[in-house]
Amino acid sequence: MNRFTAILSLLLMGWLGGACTKTEDYDPLPEDKILEYKVINLPDGDVIYGAVDNQQNTITVYVPLYLGLFVIDPVIEVSPGATLQGDVDPVNVDAKDKTYTVKAANGSSRTYKLQISTQSPNVLKARWRDSPGKIQKSGPRGSLPRIIGNFGQRNPDLIRVELIAKADQKRYVMNSSEAGVHIDGWEYFISFTIGASTIPVDILAGEYNVEVSSFGHTVVLEDPLLIEYKQPAPYIPYSELKFDRKSDWEIVPMDYFLDPKKVTATVAEKEYELKIKEWTRRKLVLNFPADFPKGELGSVPVKFDFEGWKSITKYANLHITD
Repeated sequence: MNRFTAILSLLLMGWLGGACTKTEDYDPLPEDKILEYKVINLPDGDVIYGAVDNQQNTITVYVPLYLGLFVIDPVIEVSPGATLQGDVDPVNVDAKDKTYTVKAANGSSRTYKLQISTQSPNVLKARWRDSPGKIQKSGPRGSLPRIIGNFGQRNPDLIRVELIAKADQKRYVMNSSEAGVHIDGWEYFISFTIGASTIPVDILAGEYNVEVSSFGHTVVLEDPLLIEYKQPAPYIPYSELKFDRKSDWEIVPMDYFLDPKKVTATVAEKEYELKIKEWTRRKLVLNFPADFPKGELGSVPVKFDFEGWKSITKYANLHITD
């Protein structure tokens, strides 16, 4: 080794020795992250991935309207060794305050806020499908006329319909879960059929505004709904009805009861008044008088008087015992 090479080697060793005397400490990588957020309750095994922002600590999920989802069912992956606090349950697409907290093995933690965008129309439009521009009519336990609008999907659970009384602003919520959403050309309409999704039996007569909500947007139909009453009437089965004199006779209506005032039964040309123990729109409870005849009475005419309505006579095959 010549002299120049020896000197160069000494200088290099000195520089390396000086460079190694100082140790740089770096912050450890965060171990409290959500690495992946995906929604799995989609048709055909498809998934939607949420956008995880570790600067703002947010998770943004974009849900296309046509999927008709009213909840998302997520699967969450976190940093190795970290745990997610609490259960991972389905989340309503309207949820505004859902958060997730990840706790790392070293004790640090991070809380993410979930943001769900349903990508719905900017403006909700709706109207009566049939005879638009005219007031619609129905009644207790009746069907709501069909409503057409730019719903963009066929899940009735994502459409809320409320009847708002003009007189006192009382609200009645329609049961959308058993309605149907159908496509008519480029438009969608929701249909409430007779059944569990009928107009509530306890609704009062009068005019109602109809409010429709979907994906955070709300519109009131231009034309109101008029609720009208019709003749109340009881339902009496043809089969034999067996009671003792102390029994309650509970009768259901054909549609609903309104202000029953008097009930009389005629046996052997003699009238007996049956006491009205209680009544609601859904039932009428009667008591027999102490002197009501016993035995198999056959087809007994029973007359029902209602305030403001005509009387209705039905026939009951009564079998009365002590």
